[in-house]
Amino acid sequence: MKMKNNWNFARKATAFLLALIIATATLVVASPSSEGQDESAFLPIRVASESLGAEVTWGSEDRSITIDFAGGNILLFADSQRVYINNEASTLGHSVFIANNTAFIHPDDFLYTLMRVMDVDMDSHLSETKLDAKLFASILMEELSIAGMIVAIVDAHEDFSWIQGFGYADSKLGIPVEEDTVFLVASISKTLTAIAVMQLVDDGIIDLDVPIVEYLPDFTMQPSPAGGDYRNITARMLLTHTAGILTQFHLEDIFDYSYISVGEHDPHFMNSFLYYLAQYYMESPEGEVFSYSNNGYVLLGVLVAALTGDDNLYDDFVRYTQENIFEAAGMTRSSFVLDDVLQPYLAQPYVDAVVREEYVFINGLPTGAMVSTGYDMARLMHILLNDDGVLLAPGTVGLMTQGHDFDFTDVGIEYGLGFARFPTDAGFHAVGHNGQWFHYNAYMVFDMESGIGIFVATNSHTGYEAAHFMALTLLQIAVAEKGV
Repeated sequence: MKMKNNWNFARKATAFLLALIIATATLVVASPSSEGQDESAFLPIRVASESLGAEVTWGSEDRSITIDFAGGNILLFADSQRVYINNEASTLGHSVFIANNTAFIHPDDFLYTLMRVMDVDMDSHLSETKLDAKLFASILMEELSIAGMIVAIVDAHEDFSWIQGFGYADSKLGIPVEEDTVFLVASISKTLTAIAVMQLVDDGIIDLDVPIVEYLPDFTMQPSPAGGDYRNITARMLLTHTAGILTQFHLEDIFDYSYISVGEHDPHFMNSFLYYLAQYYMESPEGEVFSYSNNGYVLLGVLVAALTGDDNLYDDFVRYTQENIFEAAGMTRSSFVLDDVLQPYLAQPYVDAVVREEYVFINGLPTGAMVSTGYDMARLMHILLNDDGVLLAPGTVGLMTQGHDFDFTDVGIEYGLGFARFPTDAGFHAVGHNGQWFHYNAYMVFDMESGIGIFVATNSHTGYEAAHFMALTLLQIAVAEKGV
């Protein structure tokens, strides 16, 4: 995958759309007459349209300009305000005009036609963000060969959600991605595991700064040449990836220990996890080094299961999260287990837009096995952004989304309790988590102050850049559009 080239492509698309939004808000309207027009106040139609992935055709006989998007068609005429959008007649605010063999259109009119051709209501909340989501999805799915994508945009302060599927959950059967299509969200699972831990903190069952050996007496590790002592590891350290525990086991084969499986989940990995962990030593002293750790979050899930269940860590973790998170939040098609009930709704796993492979099950459930939908993730973002006591005590989400008291200078981001924090070009700190696993890519990111949240997921290995780029870019556009 050509990451650098594709990223540059996406940045150009963003720069164009942001410039368009700024232009429509600040330009002085020139006379609609084609004589004496100031081209600097208008957009060159071909350049603007092709930047968005459209095809532009000039009709010399009737002096027409045809713009073909994946989602529709625009027909313009030189020296005219006439326009046909998906064969429906309308009138522009200004005439299209020709100068130096180039056709120009006013930015207001271009935005209007884009809204109409992409079926976006100009008067609806966050309309420009929705338009950009549709344009970006069209461009990036074509550019990166992505089978399917889901995008959810929420404004929790306005009780607003917009969820749109693109492409296919199953291209062979022609099943489209919809708001209830199930995607693996991979490491976004860690945020939900963190919520489970913090529920027990709220209930007084766990103290973040008490060594977890007091709750898990069977937890042991080998003497560490790095100088760490597992007996000092706390839940806070695990939540912030500063516990010094190895990222994952040094496996000779990825199927070792039943870490993954094909066909169905295998409970063996979680039920034997403490035994496996006891064979290893810490990789750094506790509390001194940030090191992203999948094993650390499996250990947190084991902690939750051990404190709330019987003696089957796998089943107890699934039961606790199902009852206390997914059912409590109304997330009806979300789970840490892809079972027979959810499988029919799964966005099938693709290498790219064409090549399909088998689903790879993650058996370390707490660190990466969660499946969900655009609808359910929108519900979750509403709950987190409102921080109003649905899943956690009021104020706990605010605590989780603050940066941990740790020097993250060399990391490039801050980390809270199950959430990453990073600065944006727009000047605010975005909060969220991403996930990547074989064929699936997902990104959940939001701004606590404005109440805006974005979730993007794809079912193709090639979709990582698209999920990353779209989530962060749409968040900044939506915050700017809301004007917070």
